[in-house]
This record gives sequence, C-alpha cells and structure tokens, in this order.
Amino acid sequence: MSKAKPSTAITGAAGEFYVASYLSALGFVVALPRGGVPSSDLLVTTPEGNNTISLQVKTATKPYNSHGKYGKYLTWGVSSKSKNDTGNSHWYAFVALYDWPQSGKPPEIYFVPSKDVVDLLKTDWNKEDGTWLFFPIFLEINTEAEKYAPVKNNAAYYNGLEGFRKIEDVLRTKGYK
Repeated sequence: MSKAKPSTAITGAAGEFYVASYLSALGFVVALPRGGVPSSDLLVTTPEGNNTISLQVKTATKPYNSHGKYGKYLTWGVSSKSKNDTGNSHWYAFVALYDWPQSGKPPEIYFVPSKDVVDLLKTDWNKEDGTWLFFPIFLEINTEAEKYAPVKNNAAYYNGLEGFRKIEDVLRTKGYK
C-alpha cells in the first residue's frame, strides 16, 4: 500500500505543532494566532509574559540539497515579503520533517533570527526576482557557501537547543546580539 503525500497545509501544520510542543516542553508559553495573521505562525513568551517573539514556521519534508559548488545544505521556501521582516522580536523556525514519524528520527528545527534571513535574501543567492525565495542552512561550509552563510557552521549554530538559546536570550533579557 502506497501512502498519499500530505498536502502542504497538513505538512505546514505538522511543523507548527511540532515547534509549539518543543517550545512548550522547554517551559515557554506558545500561542497559535488565528489564521491569516501575516508572518506569524506562533507567538512565544516567558511564563511571566515579559517579552514576546513572533515565529514564522517553514516546514519541508525533503530540504536536503547537494551542489558541487556549495556543498551540502538544506533549503526552505520563503516569501519575497520576508525581505522586510526585521527586528529582534521576529524569528523563523525552519523544520526538516524528512520522513517523520515513519522514520523514527525526530524532525530537526533551526531557529534563525529574521535579520539573518533578510541579510541572506539581499545577496545574490536567489538569482531570480520571484515571489518565492529559498533560505539555505549549510551543513558544511566551503568557500562558495561562506559568502552566503551568516555564521560559520550555521547548521550547528541554528539547530535545536543551540539555536533556541538565542531566542531565549531575547525573551529573558530583551536583546539579540
């Protein structure tokens, strides 16, 4: 029996709920705004409600890419409107579902400040001026990828708890550096 591919709406919802449960398990308050809220899939705050961030969740089932020029990287589609999403209080959660839950391997989450997304989108990484652009997370940094990677080893820098600690800094201390 072959399994049907989930719709993009179901895939997106799986990513949003996965991130919401992950952040809730870390002790943060997570709210799902009503549908139609632009650029915000989740709102995250401390239990005390001191600071809040908005989180745009992008989910891909097969984000892996390998290119001779850039090496190994993951990509997610982002709207061209993302070029305007700046500020310490707006972040992205890029979710790599792969074949979860069938694979038994949990999804990976990469927490990226909107400033890093905007900075990359202003480069020539996306050559075409289309409605949808692609944001990469580099798994290895070579000299070509270095031009586009906001930080060295950016997969490790943004992944899971390491990536989330940067959001936590914003939520607890009002600042991201």
